[in-house]
Amino acid sequence: MGKTKQSIHAVLIGTLELMQQDYWKAKKAFDQAEAKIEAIEKVYIADNGITNEDGTIPSASWMIDNERVFEKMHTDLKNQYERFATTSARMALKKSRRRPDCLWPENHAAGQQQKES
Repeated sequence: MGKTKQSIHAVLIGTLELMQQDYWKAKKAFDQAEAKIEAIEKVYIADNGITNEDGTIPSASWMIDNERVFEKMHTDLKNQYERFATTSARMALKKSRRRPDCLWPENHAAGQQQKES
């Protein structure tokens, strides 16, 4: 491999490593925010005696069957959702995943399968 190819290769590897680091930092922040929100939702559900029509106790807001109860919970918890900035964490995670598809193994494999078809 010539010096130019080696230099390009080193830059690409360095860029990939930085992209992966950004992704894992964003993923960690998102996971932490989600865990805090899940804990808050569980307390809210328990404190308000929320149950589904079949008598089960939902463990998260997305498991609540009654749409009115779901909406009220999200209205009541809006400030706490904003406090933990789950939207910001989600956006950072999405931004960190914007990269050439060829840099991620799962996309490379899917691309190879499409070419073979």
